[in-house]
Amino acid sequence: MKSKLIRAELKDLETILGLMQEFYEIEHLNFDPHFARKSLKELLSFESFGMTHIIYACNEISGYVVTTNCYSLEFHGRFALIDELYLRQDYRGRGIARSALEELEEICRKNGIHAVRLEVARTNIHARNVYLKAGFKAEERDLMTKWIKE
Repeated sequence: MKSKLIRAELKDLETILGLMQEFYEIEHLNFDPHFARKSLKELLSFESFGMTHIIYACNEISGYVVTTNCYSLEFHGRFALIDELYLRQDYRGRGIARSALEELEEICRKNGIHAVRLEVARTNIHARNVYLKAGFKAEERDLMTKWIKE
């Protein structure tokens, strides 16, 4: 099934927050409405941070995808990080994620982005397979995080 990505704007804040809450509940992630609203509002307000797209399928909202802008010598300059990609349960397994990834790749190409990266849980076999079929390659590296407290 074909998807359509529509660039989100500030007016879409509540819609995306609702989708985020669904996603975080399914993935057992900590959803803090205050920080989610603040972070999403910043992202939607400053194009230099990245892009948020609402994913449509059959003229209905089926999910969202967030890419953030990054820079790396290894990746020859600008690259995008898929920070979040969420499809509602009813839209999974229908080729929508793959279609959205293809469209996102074209958007990135037009914006001078040389690579797209993402993180996926090793235990999320279905999502891993979607990404592998879309041309992503697993690397022999681990993503590491250290929170910087104020």
